Amino acid sequence: DVDLSVEGDLVCAGVGSANIPAGNARYASTTGLPWADAIPLTTTATEFELNHAPRSDDANPAVKNLFFKLRVPTTGISGVCTNTLTIIAKADAEGGW
Repeated sequence: DVDLSVEGDLVCAGVGSANIPAGNARYASTTGLPWADAIPLTTTATEFELNHAPRSDDANPAVKNLFFKLRVPTTGISGVCTNTLTIIAKADAEGGW
């Protein structure tokens, strides 16, 4: 099993533009999950249980997707928006992080 630590921010540089709150970005290990049901991104590392089986051999790497959805604030944004997203994966251990 693999644990992930996920954190990020979304900054917009337009004149009079607000940044996109981190919680407006959501993630899940299931495709098609509604935005409201996904996990909100935070600006501090948050543990996420990926529930991923180890690979069976060196020729077949283990793969598991992480899906993101973004909701633009109703007040709108302008200019160029950038983000920093940090994802750290590690083997699951007793007691978590």
